[in-house]
Amino acid sequence: MQRMQILKNNLPQKKVFNAVVSIGVFDGVHIGHVAIVKKMRQIATQIGGKSVIITFLNHPRCLFDPDFEFHTITNETQKNALLEHLGVDIVVYLDFTKQLANMSYFEFLQWISSQFEIHTMVLGYNHCFGKNREGNILNISKIAPKFGFELIVIEQQYANGIAVSSSRIRQAIESDDISLANSMLGRNQY
Repeated sequence: MQRMQILKNNLPQKKVFNAVVSIGVFDGVHIGHVAIVKKMRQIATQIGGKSVIITFLNHPRCLFDPDFEFHTITNETQKNALLEHLGVDIVVYLDFTKQLANMSYFEFLQWISSQFEIHTMVLGYNHCFGKNREGNILNISKIAPKFGFELIVIEQQYANGIAVSSSRIRQAIESDDISLANSMLGRNQY
């Protein structure tokens, strides 16, 4: 298996064709993230493309609320190991800055499309990006044809009947419910 390429604050120098892209924090790389990556890998394999995760060096909440004490579930090294284990080809880490936060979802898609020919975008059911979180599933689905990609939405994932999210995992860890956190992380499932 080829090693995962990691880029920090840079898009690739050469355009990547047939890119299957997802965007998000991917904190914890929990079972919802795993469902996204598995779908990405499936499509990338079918089309001879590359799976690409665009994520952040700092959590967006830290920019908007600098006094908020935020604890990530996984650090960058752990996240990289988990994503590589899942077979991701390229991870792009961006600093979440005010400039990035003020970019509309359209501008952001234009920017990443400069170096990634997006074949398919795979996002979680409630994902939003861009200024004021306007890049929601509905708006992205409307604009996808303009950029020439298909949008695939991964439904909410559940562990023991509980909806999985990074926030819920952090809450479970803080309340010492390690069993619940582990079931949402699902490390034994892949």
